[in-house]
Amino acid sequence: MRGFSDDERAEIRSELVETASQLIAIHGFEKVTVQDVTEPVGIAESTFYRFFDSKADLYTEVLLRENKALFDAIEAEVSADSPPEERLERVLAVWAREFEARPLLVESHQSPQRMLRYMDEQTLERAMEQFAERAVPIVEDIQTDSDGLIAELDPMMVIHLFSVIELTVAQKELYERFGKAEFSGFQDALRMTLVRGLLAE
Repeated sequence: MRGFSDDERAEIRSELVETASQLIAIHGFEKVTVQDVTEPVGIAESTFYRFFDSKADLYTEVLLRENKALFDAIEAEVSADSPPEERLERVLAVWAREFEARPLLVESHQSPQRMLRYMDEQTLERAMEQFAERAVPIVEDIQTDSDGLIAELDPMMVIHLFSVIELTVAQKELYERFGKAEFSGFQDALRMTLVRGLLAE
């Protein structure tokens, strides 16, 4: 069995993640097989395991890539020179928009028990570490320039508060069916509550 160069490995791995992302978005994780992913990439099913330990490992990589794109957008659109309140408002607005634009992230929050069933403890820990590596600096940047409650909290606690935005987006369909107010108005009120509460002295 011939080996792959570093460039070939990187390209094949990227193609596997991209193919899996497209297939899972259409069919769901459970219905997509390893063979479904490897055939378009042009490698044997057995070769897949030279790149990923399991289908769940690949799924984790797909979600991490989606999260990376989300944080890339936040970092690109939030100015470090703006006041803390404006910065926090922008972080939450972009976070909500980018999360909603990524069906795989939304689905993972709609059925978290199913996602956890796919991942072992080590895989989940790796995913959380990579998530924190991108999220924590965003929070710390705001904490540095604020004298409010946010400066007193552990950055991960703040991130857990931010996750309420994701949870509400994941349940948007239910809210629009049973809620008493427009979802966009509810989201605006939620962001305002978080901003004012976290920056209150």
